[in-house]
Amino acid sequence: MDDFSGRILCSDGTCTGIINERGFCNICGKPLQGWEEKREAVIEDKKQKEEERREEKKIDIKNLLQKEIARAKGEQRVRGQADEKRQEQAARVFNPVVLAANQLKSELSKNNQIEFGISDHQVEIHFGKNRNVVVSQHGGGDAFVAVEEMDYEYPEYHVSKRDFHFKTSEETIYFLVKVCAEFIANQEE
Repeated sequence: MDDFSGRILCSDGTCTGIINERGFCNICGKPLQGWEEKREAVIEDKKQKEEERREEKKIDIKNLLQKEIARAKGEQRVRGQADEKRQEQAARVFNPVVLAANQLKSELSKNNQIEFGISDHQVEIHFGKNRNVVVSQHGGGDAFVAVEEMDYEYPEYHVSKRDFHFKTSEETIYFLVKVCAEFIANQEE
């Protein structure tokens, strides 16, 4: 494909020719006055445009890297803030269960067969040597899950692990009280 930007038209307004490299029109043959200066100006203009195109294509890696690092740090900060907010919300939702477990632990402090492990996000109760119940939030929302594990003398005849799902903290608290009460009732028999 030809580059038309470097062509110089014939100075005769009635001619449609182009000035050749020697300074003459390729159709009418007339010389162009000051063709060398004009040719140099066209060549210089062409070089300048080519240089500008190169500058546009040149990528400032250092500057680009700094911008991307700043953007990544900003995204990381936003993700961290969102995680903190989710954890605070989860702790707030789980807080009634933690408070109830602490009260239950206090009420049952004289029973050596029941041990509690309580944190902001999980309640663990060990009943003797054979039974554990772990309660936590399910999926980070307002749902709760309790996992009950039991060790049996003959495990092939019993289910050793069961999951219970609850929609509210009240249901979860009721479940904890119920399993403690059942264990105490079975101890007294």
